[in-house]
Amino acid sequence: MKNVLELQNVSKIYGNGDNKVYALDSVSLAVGEGEFIGIVGQSGSGKSTLMHIIGLLDNPTKGKVYVDGIDITTMDEMARAYARGKEIGFVFQAFNLIPSLTAVENVELPMIIYEKDPEERKKRAVEILTSLDMPKRLNHYPNQLSGGQKQRVAIARALANNPKIILADEPTGNLDSKTGQEALKLLSELNKQGRTIIIVTHDINIVKTAKRVIKLKDGKVVS
Repeated sequence: MKNVLELQNVSKIYGNGDNKVYALDSVSLAVGEGEFIGIVGQSGSGKSTLMHIIGLLDNPTKGKVYVDGIDITTMDEMARAYARGKEIGFVFQAFNLIPSLTAVENVELPMIIYEKDPEERKKRAVEILTSLDMPKRLNHYPNQLSGGQKQRVAIARALANNPKIILADEPTGNLDSKTGQEALKLLSELNKQGRTIIIVTHDINIVKTAKRVIKLKDGKVVS
């Protein structure tokens, strides 16, 4: 199995001298193409820091991060941002949709940085939303959508640039239990289609669904 993500002895350290705090402490991790992984841990365990490192939102203090075999830690901020938008699709707990944009326009947004033709962008956005059972909500604004529909738009946006990895932060956190199960089922379907899914969560149902669970404690992988 090809690795789409690899962390080698990654540490994230804040402060100096006696005030050093290890948010992550020598974490090594490999994620194979097509895996469905849950990352869990109590508050302060380091899972949010790990998510920022995996999502290329932050660089480690020590260690290496490889995405699709490329060392991300050697890149400058602009190159890392470009790689982030191309290789990783984010699904946020709060959806993070732009209120003034329609569902289609929200899904188009990540494609703009890669200078795709406007017609091509719209066509892809419509195709993705339609595949996620949203054909009748294409021109609706976020305030006209239910929580589950907003999450579908957020997942569609994450798929816009056909990324290697879908990284989800508490994707059921703002949903009721039934709608949360529907969102989880949707992510499972994407995984069955070959997508690599990484979910950072407290949700026990996601832990049960994930094919591999990584538990963090005090900045270290404990299981």
